[in-house]
Amino acid sequence: MNDDDEPVHLTPLFQRKCNHRDGLYHDCQYVNARNALLREAVQITDSLMGGAKSLTQDRIANATYNAKWTKEFIGVMDRLWAERGT
Repeated sequence: MNDDDEPVHLTPLFQRKCNHRDGLYHDCQYVNARNALLREAVQITDSLMGGAKSLTQDRIANATYNAKWTKEFIGVMDRLWAERGT
C-alpha cells in the first residue's frame, strides 16, 4: 500500500469489490451483488426508522434502537434482494 491508498478496513463496504477465490463455497458475484444494495438499504432503513438517530448518553436506549434498526435493515436487504437479486 502506498501513501495514497486507503486501508481496506476504512473503505465503506458498499464500495468494496470482492474478487478473490475462497474455496468452493464462496461466490464473489453474489457478494458484489449484495454489497451493491447496501447504500439503498441503509437509506430505506433510516427512513423507516425515522431518520438517522444520533447516539445519546442512554446506552440501553441506544442498544434497543440499534437492535431494531438492524432487524429492519435485514428485512429491507431481503426485500431488495428478492426484487433485484439474481
